[in-house]
Amino acid sequence: MTQKRLFGAAAATALMTALAGCQHALPTEEMTVEEATVVEEVTEPASLMVTGSATYREKIALPEGAVLSVTLEDVAMADAVARRIETYDIPMDGISVPQAFELSVPDAETKTAKLAVRAKITSADGDLLFTTTTINPALPTGGDIGMIVMERVAAQPAAEPVKTDVEKLELTGRGNEPGWSVRLKDGVVNLSHQFGTETLAAKATSLSEDGATRTINAYDGDRLVIITQTMEPCADDSTGAMMPYAVTVQVGERVLKGCGGSLAERLTEGEWQVEDINGGGIIDSSHMTLKFGDDGRVSGSAGCNNYSATYTVSGTKMTVGPVASTRRMCPGEAIMNQEQRMLAALAGEQDIQFTEDGALKLRAASGFSILARIN
Repeated sequence: MTQKRLFGAAAATALMTALAGCQHALPTEEMTVEEATVVEEVTEPASLMVTGSATYREKIALPEGAVLSVTLEDVAMADAVARRIETYDIPMDGISVPQAFELSVPDAETKTAKLAVRAKITSADGDLLFTTTTINPALPTGGDIGMIVMERVAAQPAAEPVKTDVEKLELTGRGNEPGWSVRLKDGVVNLSHQFGTETLAAKATSLSEDGATRTINAYDGDRLVIITQTMEPCADDSTGAMMPYAVTVQVGERVLKGCGGSLAERLTEGEWQVEDINGGGIIDSSHMTLKFGDDGRVSGSAGCNNYSATYTVSGTKMTVGPVASTRRMCPGEAIMNQEQRMLAALAGEQDIQFTEDGALKLRAASGFSILARIN
C-alpha cells in the first residue's frame, strides 16, 4: 500500500511539472485569459562575425555616389556560381579607404559552406570602378581576415551611338554655276553657294536608293534640300577631270549640278588591271595590277615581281615615291622589259584622269603612261 501511495505522489508531481512547462496555462476562476497567456520567446540562431578592411592601391578620390559592396559567399561548389550569404553596402561619400566591414555568418552555414569574401566599388551610375580579383577565404569560425585589396577596373570606352543609314553616308560635290560646294557628313548637309557668300546647314532626314542613284532629303528649318548622287563617272566642267559620281542639289526652284567625290576615293575603289603601257599595249596574258590603299601605299604585280610604294594625291596630281620590288627572275626578256617600263611609268608625279568608260589613266611629265581598269 505504501508503494502505491508513493507511485501516486510521483505521478502527481510529474503531472504538475508537465503542466508547469506548458506555454499556456488554463484559466482558473481567479485568473483572466490575458493573465493565463504566456508569450512565446524566440531565440535567434547563433551567428559568427567575419570582419576585415577593404582598400585599393591608387591614391585617388572616389566620385560622388560611389558605394563599397562587400559580399560573403559560399564557394564550396567549384563548378557552380558562388552562393551569396550576405552583402554589406557602404556609401563612400566623404569616406576614404581602407574601410572596415563586418559580416555575420549563421551557425548553419559554418557546417558545410566554404566561405570567401569579395569586394567591389561601383559609381552612382552602376559602373564598376574597383573589384577584388583573387579569392579571400574566411574561416568557418569567423574572425578577422585582414586587408583585402581591390584592383582598378579600366574605364570602358563610351559606346558609339548607332547611326542611321543617312548618318553613315558621306559625300562631297562641287560645281561652277557659279561656284558651289556641298558636303554631307554625320547626317548634316553643309552647302556653300555663290563662292561662299551664301551658306546653309540642313539636317538630313531620309535616304532612298534606286539602282545607281541615291536621294537624300534634308531640312534647313522648313526649307527642303534634295541631294541626288548618281554613281557614274562625271566630267568636271572646269578641269575636265573625271570624278567618281555626279551630284545634283535642289533648294526650292534652284538646281545645282556638278560632280562629287575625289580622285583619291576613286583610286581606292578596287584593284586596277593594267591594259596599256606608254600606248604600246601589253604582252598577252600579262598580269599587272595597281592597288591603292587607304594607308597611302600602292602595291601590286608588275607582271613578274611584286612592288610597293607610297603615294599622295593633291587635286588631279599624284606623286608616287620610290618603288621597291622583289627580284625574282622573269620568264623571258620581253616580260622583264615590260615590267621595267611599268615601274618607270608609275614612279614620280602623275596626272590622274578617268575616261568616260571608267578607265584610269596615269600620265607622267616624261610622257610615260599607264591605262588600267578595275577588275
